[in-house]
Amino acid sequence: MTSNVVDRLSVKTTLSTIIPSLLNKTTIEIRSDDGLIDPSYAITIATTLAFMVGITQLLLCIFHLGFVTSFLSDSFISGYTTGTAILVFTSQLPDILGLSLKRYVGPFNIIYTYAEIFTNLKNINFVTLIISTCSIITLVIVKEYLDPFYKKKIKKLKLFQNIQIPIPIELIIIIVGTLVSYLFDLNGRYKVKIVNTIGRGFRKPQGPALVLVPSLIKDAIMIAIVALAISISLVKTYAKKFKYFVNSNQELVAYGACNIIGSFFGSYTSAASLSRTSVYVNAGGRTQLANLISCASLLIIILNIGSLFESLPKACLASIIVIAIKGLLLQTKDIYTIGHVTKLEAIVWIVTFLSTVILDVDYGLFFGVIVSLVVVILRQFRPRTTILGQYERSEVYKNAKRFTNVHEIPYIKIFRFESPIIYFNADYFRESLLDTVGIDLKTGQRRNIQSNQSHDYDVNIRSLTHVIIDCSSISQLDYSGGKIFLQTIKELNDCQYKVYLCHLRYYNYDVLEKLEMNKICSVIVTATVHDAVHNIQDELVENNDQFNELSVSTVSEALVNKVARNIGKAIQLFAAKCEQSICTDSEGSQVVSVPTPAQLRNISAINILYNFCSMINKMLSEQQNLSSDATTRITDALQCVHSLMHTAIHPFLNSVADCIEAILATMHTEDFSQSAGSQSDSQSSLYMKELQEFIIRIQKDYFSEFQCKDFMYENLAPIACRAIILFMEHISLVRPLGEGGLLRLVVDFAQIELALSPFCRRLTDLGKHYKILKAFRSLLILNTEEFQNNSAIGDVVPYDIVLHHLFSRAPIEMRSPHQVMNWSISRYIQWLDEHPNMSDRLVMIKGTLETYVQTVRNRQQKEFAPIYVIILNILEKGLTSVA
Repeated sequence: MTSNVVDRLSVKTTLSTIIPSLLNKTTIEIRSDDGLIDPSYAITIATTLAFMVGITQLLLCIFHLGFVTSFLSDSFISGYTTGTAILVFTSQLPDILGLSLKRYVGPFNIIYTYAEIFTNLKNINFVTLIISTCSIITLVIVKEYLDPFYKKKIKKLKLFQNIQIPIPIELIIIIVGTLVSYLFDLNGRYKVKIVNTIGRGFRKPQGPALVLVPSLIKDAIMIAIVALAISISLVKTYAKKFKYFVNSNQELVAYGACNIIGSFFGSYTSAASLSRTSVYVNAGGRTQLANLISCASLLIIILNIGSLFESLPKACLASIIVIAIKGLLLQTKDIYTIGHVTKLEAIVWIVTFLSTVILDVDYGLFFGVIVSLVVVILRQFRPRTTILGQYERSEVYKNAKRFTNVHEIPYIKIFRFESPIIYFNADYFRESLLDTVGIDLKTGQRRNIQSNQSHDYDVNIRSLTHVIIDCSSISQLDYSGGKIFLQTIKELNDCQYKVYLCHLRYYNYDVLEKLEMNKICSVIVTATVHDAVHNIQDELVENNDQFNELSVSTVSEALVNKVARNIGKAIQLFAAKCEQSICTDSEGSQVVSVPTPAQLRNISAINILYNFCSMINKMLSEQQNLSSDATTRITDALQCVHSLMHTAIHPFLNSVADCIEAILATMHTEDFSQSAGSQSDSQSSLYMKELQEFIIRIQKDYFSEFQCKDFMYENLAPIACRAIILFMEHISLVRPLGEGGLLRLVVDFAQIELALSPFCRRLTDLGKHYKILKAFRSLLILNTEEFQNNSAIGDVVPYDIVLHHLFSRAPIEMRSPHQVMNWSISRYIQWLDEHPNMSDRLVMIKGTLETYVQTVRNRQQKEFAPIYVIILNILEKGLTSVA
C-alpha cells in the first residue's frame, strides 16, 4: 500500500502531462526500472507516510483502541492470512521463474499478474528455474525428513534435551547460492537476477516533509489500520500455535515507535511480514532472544559484510519464502472444518479470502470485517429458540425436538431464548414465544387450531396452562428489551397463562424490577426449571381435582363436608411428603458459608408450602357457599403445613440468632474508655461492622431465596426484638466507659437500625422494642443528673437497663451486679434471661448497691459517690412500681 501511495503521488506529478489516460485507470502498471519516478522524492513520500502511520498507531494506543482486534474472528484471520499468503506466493513467482514483469497495484492485480506470467512463459530463465527447483527440493527434504530425524537424534544428548537447534538450511542455501553465483558469474553469463548492490551504513537522520501531511492523512489512517490487522492476524495465528497472550495496545506502541523512529532514517511503513515471520519460525525462532540475534546479524551485514551477498540469486530467497509460507497456504483446509461446524463462519472465510486475493489486502480487510459484523448481527437478530422437555423423568431438561427420549410435560410449555434480549431482537422474542404457546400475534387471543395441524399440537396448545421461560441464555436485558419482555408476559397473563421465570440473572432481575415488573404482570421467579415444574405439578395434581369436586359438591352440605374431609387428608399427605425432604440437622442450620444443598431443599420446600397455603386460602375465599364445618376442616389441616414450615426454618433462624448474640457479646472486647475528641467517636464499632456484614451476607445468600416474604418477616421479627434487647443489655454493661466511647455507642444505635432492617418491613413494626431502642439512645446523650426525673425511665426503658448503664458511669469502686457476683457478662446475660421478672432483677441490683454501701463504711469514707443517690432514687421508684 505504501508503494501505491508513492506511485500515485510521484507518477501523477511526473506523468500528468505525458500520459493523461494512465491516470484514469484503477489498476496502474509500472515497470520496476521505470525511470520517470524521482527516487529522492519517492523516498520523502514513503518516510513521511511512515511517520504519519506511526503517529496514528500511537494515537490508537493512547485511546486504547486495540480492543477492536477482538472483532477479528478465527475464521477471518484464517481466510485473511491464507489470502495474503497467496499474494506473497504470487509476488515470488517472477523471481522463481526468472521473469521480468510489469508490477500491478490495485484491485484485480493478481489476475493481471498471472496473465502476464502466462504470456511470458516462453521467456523463462531455465538456469533460474533450476536454482529454484534445487532450492525448493533441498528445503523440502531437509524440513520434512532430515530435520525431524536430526532433532530426534540430538535430543538423546543430555546437553540438547531442553534446547532445539534445527538445521540452518536457509542459511546454507544462501551461502551456497551466493558462492555458486559468484564463482560461475550466473548474472553475467545466464542473466540470473541477483540481489545486486547492498548499501552500507545508515542514512543521515532527516525529518518528514510536513507539507505532504495533508495529502497523506487519509492514506496513513488506512495503512495504520491495515498494518495493525495484518500484524494482529499473523500474531494471533502464531500465538495460537505457540500458546502465548497478545496485548493489542502493546503491539500498537511497538509498531508506532518503529515507524516514527524508522522514518527519520529512510524507512518506509513497517508491519509484521508474513514471509519473514514464516522464515523466522521455520528456522526455529521462538523467543525475543532469537530476534536480538537476527537483528544483530542484520546490523553486521548492513555495516560490514553486505557486499558479500550481492551475488545471491533472488531465486534462492524466493524459494525460502515459498517453503516458509507453506503452512499458511495449507490453511485452505480450514474451510472444510469451519463449514462443517457453521456455515456462516465459512462464508466469512470465503469472502475474506477471495476479496484479499482478488481485490488486495486493504479491500480484503474491509470486506472481511464487514461480513464478520453482519454474521454477528444476524445471529443476535434471529437467535435460536428452543422448546425444552424432561429427560426420562429426571431433573434434566433438553431440546424436545432433538432427542427422542425427551418429552414435553402436559399443561406446561418450557421456552428458552438463546440470546440477550435487546432492542433489535426483542420483537422476535415476543413473536417466537407467543407463536409457541398458540397466541395470534394480531388479535392477542388464543389461536384457533386448524384442522390440518397435528393432533399432538392440538392437544398441547388446548391444554396449556403454564409457561416457563428459561432465562439461562439471556445474558443481558436492555431498556427496550425489558419493556417488551414484560409486555409479552402481560399478554400471556391476559390469555390466562401462568408464567414462571427460571435461571434469571440478578442484574436482569434488577432491570425488570426497575421497570416495575410486579405492577405490569404476574410472574413467579424460581431458581431452576425443575423447581418451576415441581411447583406446577404439585399445584395441578394435589389441588385442582379436589377443589373441582368442592365446587361441584356445594349443592349438598353432607357432600361438602365429605369432600372437605378428603381435602384435609390430601393436605396432610402433601405435608408428610414435603417433610421427607426437610433437613433439621447441622447441614440445614449452618450460616457460616453459602447455603448447603440441604438448606436449598428446605428453602424450596418452604416456598412450595407457602404457595400451597396461599392458593388454598384464596380458593376458600372464593367458595362463599362453604359451611363453617367444611372450612374448619380444611383450615385445621393447613395448620400441619404451617407447623412444617416453622419446623423447616427454625434451625436456620436459631443459628442466625445465635450468631447475632455472639457478635454482640464481642463489644466487650473493644475499648470504650476513650475521652471525647478522638477520630473514632463518629465511627461505628468493629462489632457493629461485623454484625452488618453478617446480616447483609445472610440476606443476600439466604433471605433473598425465600418467596414467602410475609412468613419470613413473621419469623424474623422475634429475632430482631431479641437482638434489640441483647444490644441494650450489653451496652448498659460496658465498662469502663469514657465520653468518646459513649459517643461511639450512640453511633452504634443508629447503625443497628440499618443492620436489622432486613428483618422487617419497617422497624416501627417491632412495636415497643423499637420505642425502647429510640428512647435509650436519647438517654445516652444526657448528663447523669438529668436521669433522675426523666419520664422515659420505667415507662419506656426498663429500670434494670438504665441502672446497669448508671453503674457504667459510676466510679470503679461501685461495681456492677455481675462484678459483685464474680460472673462473666455472658453468665449475667444468661441470668437475666432466666429471670425476666423485673422485681427479681431490681432485687439483684439492690443487693449490689448495699454491697457498695458496706464497702464505703468498711473503708471509713465520709461520703458516697454523687451518682449513688441517683441510682438509689431510680431503684426505689422501680421497686415501688413492681410492688
